[in-house]
Amino acid sequence: MGQLKDGTLELRLDYVLAPFRDSRLGQWLYGPGAKLLHQAGIRRVRANARTPSHADYLRSVGFTHEGDWLVRDV
Repeated sequence: MGQLKDGTLELRLDYVLAPFRDSRLGQWLYGPGAKLLHQAGIRRVRANARTPSHADYLRSVGFTHEGDWLVRDV
């Protein structure tokens, strides 16, 4: 869940239950599933990781640091 502005989706809620934290969903969403994001007008996703484990997860699916944010172009 997040807010979309000028093609950038700012994630407000990014939570996955422990059994599903293997990044398979993220790999699909930012890979083959990215067409769904494009159809919604999303070209970039950014998140402010609040915990080290969340930052690790975001980096594992291709996010990079940009200032205080982790970002990924899609």
